[in-house]
Amino acid sequence: MEHYLMVGFLGINLWTDIRRRQISLLSVGIFLVLGILYQCFYLKQGTVMLLGLIPGVVLVAVSKATSESLGMGDALLMLVLGIYLGLEEAVNVLLLSLFLAAIWAGILLVVRRKKRDYEFPFVPFLLLGYVGRWVLCIY
Repeated sequence: MEHYLMVGFLGINLWTDIRRRQISLLSVGIFLVLGILYQCFYLKQGTVMLLGLIPGVVLVAVSKATSESLGMGDALLMLVLGIYLGLEEAVNVLLLSLFLAAIWAGILLVVRRKKRDYEFPFVPFLLLGYVGRWVLCIY
């Protein structure tokens, strides 16, 4: 069930990130509260939730340090994912997402002749990274 919830959450933010170049803070807030309630009442694993926040906290720090070259909304999405996934899976999703984004950036630089400061949305790569980890875990 949580997989469909996360795909829906990332799908909503994929649309807003591509169309408006921003993240829906309302959806982030709703899924944040739902994730905390899910962990506290259903799984009762507070340490999983707290450790899962680490990748998101690191991205918040990176966002602040780079004057939001990596958007704060993307970091908040990672925080929410970490609550649901825990530390190990959140790191796996983040690394796969960064890898896919790096490939896309290389394509943009070489094939499309974009400059290094060209911005593109990160949420599609978070969604691909999440779905990719989900598929890899099934098989």
